[in-house]
Amino acid sequence: MSMRWKKIDDTVVKLIATQQPVATDLRKILMAMKIASDLERIADHATNIAESVVYMETGKQMDLN
Repeated sequence: MSMRWKKIDDTVVKLIATQQPVATDLRKILMAMKIASDLERIADHATNIAESVVYMETGKQMDLN
């Protein structure tokens, strides 16, 4: 779990615990968590693609993480 995801998770847990959202708000909060997770996966894939492109062009391994 990355630091960004951990921070989002902690914020959501705190929000749910302290604000007691109604069902529609809770769905929005959970959807935001899902979106954050998906965006992190997209970023990971983009990083892997960038590393592959650098390797194909230069022959050098790079770690962009």
